[in-house]
Amino acid sequence: MALYVRLARSDDLPRVQELAATGSRGMYALDLVAELPRWWSDALRARKLELYVLEDDSYPRHQRIRIAVSGAFVADEVADRIWTAHVHGVADRLVRADLAGEPVFLDRRGQGKGNATSGVNALGLDFACADPDWSVLGLARWTPILLQSLRMWLDGWKLRLGMREAIGRDLSLLLRASGAPLIRGVNARSSAPRERRYLHGISREQAARRPVSFQALLFFAGREPRYVFSPAEQELLLLAVRNHSDDECARELGISPETVKMRWRGIFERVAEAPPDGFPRPDVSESGKRGSEKRRHLLAYLAQHLEELRPRSR
Repeated sequence: MALYVRLARSDDLPRVQELAATGSRGMYALDLVAELPRWWSDALRARKLELYVLEDDSYPRHQRIRIAVSGAFVADEVADRIWTAHVHGVADRLVRADLAGEPVFLDRRGQGKGNATSGVNALGLDFACADPDWSVLGLARWTPILLQSLRMWLDGWKLRLGMREAIGRDLSLLLRASGAPLIRGVNARSSAPRERRYLHGISREQAARRPVSFQALLFFAGREPRYVFSPAEQELLLLAVRNHSDDECARELGISPETVKMRWRGIFERVAEAPPDGFPRPDVSESGKRGSEKRRHLLAYLAQHLEELRPRSR
């Protein structure tokens, strides 16, 4: 029995919608739940959303997805408004605004601009569970996987703010355990414990002044990239780090296998100017082996230095 986290695929969306309808504790109104698969598809295609599924392989295949979480980056004014005047139903309100055409969530260009200047504002959206067990043992089981999904999303960015609304006291405790302090509660006394809403979050200044956890400190490290990969090279490398083959990368990016090979050549030429530790030397015999070793070492380096794959406006 093992737990896994991965990026959601298009064929996961019906299951994720089912969890949103039954396991999100009213995060979305029912009329919006019906629109979610279309919105998720559009937002994922526009690179405005990261959606992860957490699986338990002890369940039948169609039930293995037990938790779905997502997040997006929002403009400073949107983030500041949520931070200072939290009104319940953050995810529902912002998704409706985006569907209405309001520029709520940042696309790749907006993310790159924020990442190169004052920083980006990360906002957690979906958090839906199937039969959650938030006992002490349940928390111990799922918390490392949830932290892994957080790292996949946030590591390597220059963060300004990170926030998420929690529904239910148990999920609020889970967020505290992951290093996100409580900002304030909304209707926390006027409703049942399972329905109470809480806003959790931390700013870069708070993380520097009072690091509440290793995770918070890691996400606000703001490391500068060693290389300056082009946006096209970053797209390829991000897929490769996630274990996509060259053929899968070509299909995902809508380019030819020859273009994929050309981008790899450009990447290796760039890296050769200042290779990371352990990178194979040019005099290694057998070019095929050298290429395989170069790729393996580069991907291992990038997996620990995701700042190399985050967009930055030049």
